[in-house]
Amino acid sequence: MAPRDDPREHRSARAGSSTDPAPGEHGVPGVPGEHGVESLESEESLESLESEEVRAGTGPRIREAWRSLSAARRRFVVVGVILGLLGTAVGVWFALAATATKPNWRDVSYDVVDDQTVDVRFEVTKPRDMTAVCTVLAQETNHGVVGRMQVTVGPSGQLSTITQTRIRTTSLAVIGTVRTCAEQ
Repeated sequence: MAPRDDPREHRSARAGSSTDPAPGEHGVPGVPGEHGVESLESEESLESLESEEVRAGTGPRIREAWRSLSAARRRFVVVGVILGLLGTAVGVWFALAATATKPNWRDVSYDVVDDQTVDVRFEVTKPRDMTAVCTVLAQETNHGVVGRMQVTVGPSGQLSTITQTRIRTTSLAVIGTVRTCAEQ
C-alpha cells in the first residue's frame, strides 16, 4: 500500500508558495497588511481627486474655452445661438397656427340599429365661427364601406360640438366612424 499524504503538509506547502497571497496582501481596503494599507491610501486620494473634479465641473473649462475665442468668433457664436432660438420659435409658431384653424374630430360611439341603419356620434373641435363638413362612414367586417354621409357642423357658441347622425347602409355594418372633417 502506498503511503498516504498528510493533508496538513499540503496546506503548509500552499501557504508558503509564491502564487498565493499572504494574509493582508489582497489589496482590499481595510485589511491589515502591506498592500491593504497602500490600497486604502490610494483609494482615499482617488476619492478626493474625483470629488474635486465633481466640484469643479465643466464650467471652468467652458469659461476658459470662451475666453480663448477671438471677439469676432464670440459674436459669431452668440448670433448663431440667437438665430437658432428665433428659428425654433418661428417654427413652433407656424406649426401652432397651421393646426389652430383646422377642425379636429374624434369618434364618441356608434350603434348598429339594424341591417340597414347605423347611428354614429362624434365630437368636432373647431373655432366657434367655422362651419365644418365631416365624412362619416359605416363599414362591414372586411372594412368595406356600406354607407357614407356628409355631415355639416355649423358655427356654435362652443369649441367642441357632439353630433349624432344616422347612416343608411346597403348591408349589415359593424362599425360607424368619421373619416375626415374639413372647413367648408
